[in-house]
Amino acid sequence: MRDIASETKANLAEAGIAGIADKLVRDELKHAVLGAVAGLPDKYRVVITMRYVEGLSCARIARLLGEPAGTVRSRLSRAHARLKKKLSRWLLYHQEH
Repeated sequence: MRDIASETKANLAEAGIAGIADKLVRDELKHAVLGAVAGLPDKYRVVITMRYVEGLSCARIARLLGEPAGTVRSRLSRAHARLKKKLSRWLLYHQEH
C-alpha cells in the first residue's frame, strides 16, 4: 500500500512548498476525524466531545450526565472502537486513491 501522506509531502517538497504539505495532511486528517465524530450516535459523540474537546475527566462527565462512571468509560471505549473503524476505512480509501 502506498502512503498518501508521505507521497503528498514528497511531491510538495519537490515543488519547494514542503511546509504546506504538512498543513494539508493535518487539515485533511482533522476533517476526517471531525466528520467521524459528527457521525457518532449522540450518546458517544457527547462523551467524546466532553472528554477530548472540553478536557473533562470521566468522573466529571459522569456527574454532569448523571450516569455511572463505568457507563461513561464504556461509551468512550465504544466510541473509540467506532472511530477507529471509520478512520481505518477512510485511510484505506485514501491509500487506494
